[in-house]
Amino acid sequence: MQDNIQVLVLEDDLGLLNTLVEALTDCGFTVHSTSDSSKAVELSLEYDFDIIVTDIRMSGMDGLQALAKVQEWSPDVCSLVITGFASESDTLRALRLGVGEYLLKPFTVDDLQSAIDRLVVKVQNKRRSAAQESSLLGFLRWSLQGYAGSPAIEQKSPWALPAAEKARELAGFFSWDEPDMQALELASLCTNLAKLGLPRELDQILPQRVLSILQSPHGLESQLLEASEALAQGQSLPPQTPAAVLQAIEGAQAGTVGQTGRKRRSTLALALALEQSDQLAAAVQAYQSLATPPPSPEGAKACLALAHLAGRLGRSDQVLTHCHQAVAISRSLGPVSLAEGAYQAGLLLARLDPPAAAALLSESEGIYQRLDLPGPAGLAHLAGDWLAGNSLHSPSLQAQLSHPGDSLLSATWLVPSLFESEDPLAHALAQWLVQQRPNLAELLAGHASERVRQAAQQFQAPDQSDSSVPTLRIYSMGLQEIFHGQTRLPETSFRRNQKARQLLTYLAWERGKVVSDDILAEIFWPQEGSRGRKNVYSVRSILRKALQPPTLTREIAYVCRQPQGLAMDRELPWWHDVEELRSCLRSWESAERQGDRSAALTALQRAAELYRGPFLENCYLDWAVEARQQLDAQMTRALYRLAEILLEKKTELSLAEALEIGQRILELDVCCQEAYALMMRVHIESHNPVEAIKLYDRAHKALARELQVEPSLDLFRLQTEARLLL
Repeated sequence: MQDNIQVLVLEDDLGLLNTLVEALTDCGFTVHSTSDSSKAVELSLEYDFDIIVTDIRMSGMDGLQALAKVQEWSPDVCSLVITGFASESDTLRALRLGVGEYLLKPFTVDDLQSAIDRLVVKVQNKRRSAAQESSLLGFLRWSLQGYAGSPAIEQKSPWALPAAEKARELAGFFSWDEPDMQALELASLCTNLAKLGLPRELDQILPQRVLSILQSPHGLESQLLEASEALAQGQSLPPQTPAAVLQAIEGAQAGTVGQTGRKRRSTLALALALEQSDQLAAAVQAYQSLATPPPSPEGAKACLALAHLAGRLGRSDQVLTHCHQAVAISRSLGPVSLAEGAYQAGLLLARLDPPAAAALLSESEGIYQRLDLPGPAGLAHLAGDWLAGNSLHSPSLQAQLSHPGDSLLSATWLVPSLFESEDPLAHALAQWLVQQRPNLAELLAGHASERVRQAAQQFQAPDQSDSSVPTLRIYSMGLQEIFHGQTRLPETSFRRNQKARQLLTYLAWERGKVVSDDILAEIFWPQEGSRGRKNVYSVRSILRKALQPPTLTREIAYVCRQPQGLAMDRELPWWHDVEELRSCLRSWESAERQGDRSAALTALQRAAELYRGPFLENCYLDWAVEARQQLDAQMTRALYRLAEILLEKKTELSLAEALEIGQRILELDVCCQEAYALMMRVHIESHNPVEAIKLYDRAHKALARELQVEPSLDLFRLQTEARLLL
């Protein structure tokens, strides 16, 4: 075995491929092979290859293009390129990629062996250097930690060690390798201890990995060092802190032990921020960390995001794999998650595997219908019509106009079919969608269908009238997101200022009420005195620019200046998930008073859909903490009542949904004994006593760990009832 060196062979000539694999295997290498470039890129995500052997000329993605994609994940991989002739353009591309060896056809096995031997030497040298660097990093880290922890130094620079630990912790959220995390930790120690006069000779023995961090003032590493030092000293973060770093900080605050619901949501937010900033390799790693057991809603969303990314990169096999994984996770979570997961996966598979997509969309529609959710069911039906090329179903169109949910906002695939339809309902729905995404009509101006192009021109709004102003959509439960209609505003729009987003949410929470500058300064900058008022003006300026729709030439302000202070402009269209949640809870309570069980169920199901997680989960300002506790208590009560109604229906699907809702309650309160009891009753009703007993054991452990109490008498009776059924 050649030091366990792994080789990937990419060659579309199957005869040559077999020869190369046989020769390299005989040399003692671990060899993986494929004739498909996309498959080669996919394999590089699963295995850590030392050497890639590839032909250049191939159908579809050529060998050098595949090598370039592999280098995105594995920049140190060595390469051997095989070609029948080397054109000038291929030679230039190979030089840019740092190709290690060339073999011109025809060649002998000895030629191959010689080229591979030279690459093996490079691999071994890299490994040797990495081992030496790792030893040096460990020694220097141990030495400087001891120096920083000495009483004299700790008195002068008490934050040196905490800053280094925080830097390492933040690096972990970017899925960095251990040497990179050690290097950042060591760079943090050097930065802080240098202020006390570290010997200049230290620069001569620092590994290049550390020196690169110290000599790069504008990279991500430098931003992590600045953020970790500010956190260690209890200071405000630098104003230029990137969104991805802020998300990593929020993830670190969520805790590092176990993938709790809060940490999963923070990791998902981090992955989205990384993807939005085109740091795709780090985004993929963050998504993949969520896709591991145990199943979770965030895991299902991460698999769908991975499928979307794979589609962008032309990796069809990965799209299929990730979609099926997303559906499998969703299926284990419950019917609501399965219906949404099947719908999203069906859309992603529409072009790659139409029969599988049709089956998923049909399954989604069927589940939504049995859950009595006409809006999502109608949208799944329309997706099936769109996939099959059928006329759009008029009752489904009416359901969308009556129940325009979040999924409809992202249904841009539907708009061309709406434009081509003769149904007036289709035109009304198209107008609504274009209003939510004003640039959609412009994008469709180049559509292949003349009818779609003409309709798109009619929907464009050159007069800049109020009807063209998109609805500002503010999501503050779970992931904090802000949209112009369907278009998500990136964190960079807010100059990476978290307070700007939080202040916007606060004004929306106040339902358009005018709030004075003094009150805002006291809430958001309580310790900064007169500077707090200046911060209010600064944040308002950020919001004015961030929220200005790019499709409008005239300036508008969703956050407007009133004589008494700031408020959301009631004349402009804006929507806040909390406000609709409050409306749903009021509708539920009213329906309960009137004895209308169907209306109560509809309101509770919409509330459950809206509640994606705790309100402003990583904001610890007093008002946010109070609001979060208030909403959590209301939702715990609402979700419990929803689960009770579902249990009373006693159908297979309603019982499964009740279990899914019960699990969501435990996400809010792991010690909620009423939720455990309800879920145990569901398992007993489903003739599944073993699961009921397991749930009792889970409750026993949680209560002992968190509250040091025993389960209630009700839980004990249910456990006894379950044991009698065995």
